[in-house]
Amino acid sequence: MDNASYHSVKLDPIPIIAWKRDKIVQWLRSKGCSIETPMVKHLMLEKVREIRHLHDKYVIDEEALKSNRIVLRLPPYHCELSPIELEWAAVKIHVNYNNTTFKFNDVQKLLVDGVNLVTPDMWANFVRYETQY
Repeated sequence: MDNASYHSVKLDPIPIIAWKRDKIVQWLRSKGCSIETPMVKHLMLEKVREIRHLHDKYVIDEEALKSNRIVLRLPPYHCELSPIELEWAAVKIHVNYNNTTFKFNDVQKLLVDGVNLVTPDMWANFVRYETQY
C-alpha cells in the first residue's frame, strides 16, 4: 500500500515538541521510563528518541502481523508501483469527460459508473504496466 496518511495511523502516537509537557511525562512513564522532575522538555524528548523504535508502530502493520503478513509501503500516488493509481486516473477521466452539470449527486454517480467501467482486462493491463518497472 502507499504511504498515505490514512494508511499510516500510529498504534501509539510518539510525542513531538508540540505536545504539552505533562502529556510527554505521561507517555514516558507509560513506557516504564523514570522521569526526574522537573525535567526540561527537550531532555524528555531525547528520552523519547532513545526508545521510539520500540513503540513506533502502525495499526495496519500490527493487524497484518496477526495474519502472518507484512505491509510493503510504496511511495504515495506512484502509478508505476501501484496499479490502483492507473485505475483511479481512468475513473477521473470518465468523470471529466461526462460531467456536464457539476452537481455533487451527478458527479457521485459518474464516479460509481467510472469504477464499474473498469473491466478485469483493464485491471490486468494496469498490473502488467506496473510490473514493467
